Order: sequence, then C-alpha cells, then structure tokens
Amino acid sequence: MPRYSESFKMSIMQKMMPPENQKVSTIAQETGMSEGTLYK
Repeated sequence: MPRYSESFKMSIMQKMMPPENQKVSTIAQETGMSEGTLYK
C-alpha cells in the first residue's frame, strides 16, 4: 500500500471541494488511485 504525503492528500481534497468540485471518478483516473481510497 503506497503512502502519500500530506501535501498530496491536501491537494486531492481541495480538488473535491468548492470551487473545483471535481468528481471522485475523475480524480481517480488522474491519480491512478481507486475511488474507494479517495472516499476514505
């Protein structure tokens, strides 16, 4: 299981929240992470 830096996690969370509001499926494709991981 890969470990992600805090800055990477924060950048992903910012993409999920306003004003960007990107879909989880889109972020999963861009990052190569599973949707389940992103929902955690």
